[in-house]
Parts: sequence; structure tokens; C-alpha cells
Amino acid sequence: MQPGTLTELTSKVRRMVPGQRILLFGSSSLLASFPAEPPARIGVELTLDADFLLDPDDAGSREKLSDAPGRNRPYHITHGYYGDFVDLRMSEAFPEGWRDRLPMPEF
Repeated sequence: MQPGTLTELTSKVRRMVPGQRILLFGSSSLLASFPAEPPARIGVELTLDADFLLDPDDAGSREKLSDAPGRNRPYHITHGYYGDFVDLRMSEAFPEGWRDRLPMPEF
């Protein structure tokens, strides 16, 4: 995945769930953290998905998103990359205080 690809996918997700806080995590978040670095240098050149959490979690929105830019859906087949929309409960395994280090949302 390239930084522009991630931007395009994230924009699509934001349009589908306006006003919802969307958290990007996993290896694709490195593209957002180091946009000037070549993907190969930070180890994400083969990444085909971006992992997203919705905060607050919303199972209906996750399902809606998985049906659009999700894995093996038309968006994925057409563009070659997709979003993986994960239940916020997964964040229970994140390090303590992770929420405190997030930037404030921009809507």
C-alpha cells in the first residue's frame, strides 16, 4: 500500500460513517506516521489492508463498511486493497494509556 492509497481508503471510510471517530492501527498506520518514507523502508510495501477501529464501536457501521471497502468486496477487487474493520474490544490488548496518546478527532 502507498500513502495515497491509504488516504483514498480512509477518505472513503470517513464518507461512509460521517462524524464517527475512525482509528487507524496496525502496520498501515506507519504510512500515516512516516509519509515521507518509502513503504519498503518501513516494511509495509506488501500491506493490502488497513486496520480500522470505530470509536465508539458500532457493529452496524462495521458491517456496512465490511460490505463496501472490505476484503473480497468490489472495492478490494477493483483497487487491490481493503479496509479491515475490527471490533473495538480488540483494543483491550493495547498498552495501558493508549487512548491518552491519540490526537483529538477532527470532524
